[in-house]
Amino acid sequence: MTPFPLWQLPFTMPWLLVVLVVPVLALTLGHLLRLVCPQLLEVEPNSSSKDITSPRANKRKRRVAIVGAGPAGIVMLREMLAEGHDAVAFEASDRIGGVFAKCYDECQLTSSSLNTAFSSMFPSKGEPHVYWTAGQYVDYLKRYVERFDLGSRIYLNTRVTRVASSGPPTTNTGSAELGWEITVEKSDDGSSETETFDHVAVCSGVHASHEMPHFDGQVRLLVSSSDYTVCIVLDLHCTMYFRKPLAVASCTQPNT
Repeated sequence: MTPFPLWQLPFTMPWLLVVLVVPVLALTLGHLLRLVCPQLLEVEPNSSSKDITSPRANKRKRRVAIVGAGPAGIVMLREMLAEGHDAVAFEASDRIGGVFAKCYDECQLTSSSLNTAFSSMFPSKGEPHVYWTAGQYVDYLKRYVERFDLGSRIYLNTRVTRVASSGPPTTNTGSAELGWEITVEKSDDGSSETETFDHVAVCSGVHASHEMPHFDGQVRLLVSSSDYTVCIVLDLHCTMYFRKPLAVASCTQPNT
């Protein structure tokens, strides 16, 4: 039996010939155009295609005030600066981290470091995926601030006391958008000042302040986790919470 010559295979199946020949012809034509008329393949610097490929094209620099320097606040600050805006963050306390910087000693996150870390500063390869304590998470946030050089843009001990809409801000370049007047108070000397911003990002969190329930027949004293740092279980029905200068004992009678 005479073997079938493989070189005749494309001619027996026209579709295979098209699949093999058309890409070669397209590449050859492209190289010829690049050699003969290179200007046909160039994109004008001011063409509209640049606006499509560059998300920052035609964007003016905005002043952005960020309320809070917890996880959401520092990420917002980093993103605004990366987009070329003039952004600052105001934090009422003396440290970054939000509620994680002032929770009780035994506080531990319920999501692993793999899920909690930001995509812009993911755990290094080989680093174990653990459940951070609140202190470890705050340390991670501090490293995040250092890595992206955000410290000079974060004002600690500075509480935002008033946010009000105003006329077009002084940095406006013709936009009809309204600005925002931000009044802050510095806890170190009690001074206050007001500045105008184009935008405000409220990143103070949903757990910054607690609401304690009160109802008829309440016999047990309820204590918020924000009011203690150390929890000592005396027995099955009595627990003591300590937070200077607070010392609270909460006891209940066993069920009969």
